[in-house]
Amino acid sequence: MNFIQALFRLITLHDLRQSWKLNKAGDEVFTGSAEGRAAAFDIAKENMLKDFNEFESALSEAELAVEVMNGRLKELEATRATTQKALDGAVKVYSDAKASGDTAKMEKSKADGTEYQSKIAALTAEIDGLNGEIAAHQEGFKALERKYAKMKQDIANLPAEKAKSIANFISKNALIKAQKRLDGLLT
Repeated sequence: MNFIQALFRLITLHDLRQSWKLNKAGDEVFTGSAEGRAAAFDIAKENMLKDFNEFESALSEAELAVEVMNGRLKELEATRATTQKALDGAVKVYSDAKASGDTAKMEKSKADGTEYQSKIAALTAEIDGLNGEIAAHQEGFKALERKYAKMKQDIANLPAEKAKSIANFISKNALIKAQKRLDGLLT
């Protein structure tokens, strides 16, 4: 190992020690007094509210996307129904042309019917795919809604947890002080 590497390791180790000391001092500030604990809970609540609002916004955007998909699905179904009516019309024209012996009309209506059938098949495939996507999104929403409810509950429970933590801290400190006084009297 050369001198530069050793120096670099020394500096890195020193930085790690300093960051550890800084973290330890920060922890003592938050856990060393009732005010510090209250501040820690307030910071946690702010972070939870920020996360909750971001999650709520993302959930709203996802619901909007599903609504757009539902609108597209209705359009596709309407187009398929219209195309089915056109196919039925082409079949009727073909039947009438066959009865009258008009081969030109038969060929045209047969070509139209084939075109309508392929269009209906394509629309049906697209509708089925869209239905699958919508079902998958709705299934995912169930899990997201459970997470949403849990986040909401955690935020609602935070003030009670804060009060309980501060009360525990104060009572434990009072017990420690009483024990120290008792130890001082007994010695």
